[in-house]
Amino acid sequence: MKNRNVPKRGFTLVEVIMVAVIFSIIGIGIMTSFVSGIKIWRRAQDMARTYSDLILTLEKVSRELRQSVDLPAIGYEATIEDVGDAKAKQFSFPALIGGSLMKVTYRFDPQEKKLLRGELSLAAIIAGKQKEAYAEKAMLELEELQINYLYFDKETKSSAWQDSWKKEDGAFQLIKLNGKYNGEEFTKIILIPAS
Repeated sequence: MKNRNVPKRGFTLVEVIMVAVIFSIIGIGIMTSFVSGIKIWRRAQDMARTYSDLILTLEKVSRELRQSVDLPAIGYEATIEDVGDAKAKQFSFPALIGGSLMKVTYRFDPQEKKLLRGELSLAAIIAGKQKEAYAEKAMLELEELQINYLYFDKETKSSAWQDSWKKEDGAFQLIKLNGKYNGEEFTKIILIPAS
C-alpha cells in the first residue's frame, strides 16, 4: 500500500542557488568566447581591408609593367634624387594603357611617405607639352620603399641588382620592390616580358 502522507520533496534554496551560479559561470564563459571571437573577426577584417590596398596597388604596378613596350622614344628609366635628408626614387616606362601609348611614372616620396603614379601620353611628349599634360595621383601610403632593378651584363655574363637605370640599358628585366606598410615588411618581384 502506498503511503499518502509522505510529503513531496522539492529543491532547497541552496540547490537552486548552486544551479544558478553554475549556469551563470557557463553563460559568462560562452559570452566571453563569443565577444572574443567577434573582436578577432573584426581585427582580421580590418587587416584584410588594409592589406588589400597594398596588394591591389602592387598588382596594378605589376600589370602595367607587364604591359610595357620597348619604345626607345620613351624608354625605361629609374632615378634617385635627394629630397631633404631622404631620397626620392622613381621609375618610368612606356606602356600600352587603354589603347594609347603612355609614359607611366611611379615615384616614392619619402617626406610624404606616398607612392605616386603619373602618366603622360606619347602625343603630349611629341608635342613638347610634358609639363602641362602630366597628371600624378597618390596610390598608397608606405613607410618606406626600396626599388632595385636586375641588370644583366652581356660582357661578363653576370647579373646584379642596381638602384638606377638609364634609357641606354634598354628595358627593365626584373624590378624588386621592398618596403614597409603598416609596420610589416613586404617584397614584390616583377618580371617584365618586354625585356
